[in-house]
Amino acid sequence: MGNWYTHTYFNKKVPEKVRRSIRDELHERGVVFFDEDPGLLRHKLRYLPMILRTAMYAWANVRSLETMIRRVKKIGVEDPSRNHEFYFFGFDPFKLGEEKARELCTKWIREDEEYFDKLIAKLPVKLKLVTAWGEGGVRRQLAWPTCTLKVEEVTEEIDFLSSKPFLAMDNDYDKWIVEYGGYWEGKEKGPEKINSRAKLCGKNFKTIVDVYKKHGVEFWFTFVWV
Repeated sequence: MGNWYTHTYFNKKVPEKVRRSIRDELHERGVVFFDEDPGLLRHKLRYLPMILRTAMYAWANVRSLETMIRRVKKIGVEDPSRNHEFYFFGFDPFKLGEEKARELCTKWIREDEEYFDKLIAKLPVKLKLVTAWGEGGVRRQLAWPTCTLKVEEVTEEIDFLSSKPFLAMDNDYDKWIVEYGGYWEGKEKGPEKINSRAKLCGKNFKTIVDVYKKHGVEFWFTFVWV
């Protein structure tokens, strides 16, 4: 399992002092995601896990944003397992079964295509194709503009993670998630641990929003495995 750190990108007009301040604040406040976060959140949410998956997964040797978008929206053609990977960590394949887990991942990714199109249609700023340095060297990645996190549907998901338990444990689906969801590196898991992790994901996104509001500067963010 890997740690995914937030990397930021700016328009040329943004002063270096402001860029450094934003990057330092995100680093100091520990905005870090894990491999299993997209799959965990996708059990209940639509937009935040899709943002995570596309930023984490969307790296390739491509020359245009349009090519990258086409690549990330579809289930992988060159390597089908790659597009499943970050949702696959949302399951315990030893209990659920690998085939069933991949079927559900495929279903989610197909649904993501619709959510992706709806979301980017609402953005006043385009996504960006960026060059990032992480584990394995330099690569091209997809980055999202911070205004994405102010879209109503996305804001509602951040508020849900920040203010409510991810699992209420008063229904069969929540119990199913505890039984079959989350690989968690083979460690013991339960509703308390899952709720704690989901809340931290909400806190991370809220931190990005808070830094964005504080500085009043639009920037792009992606997540790099280091």
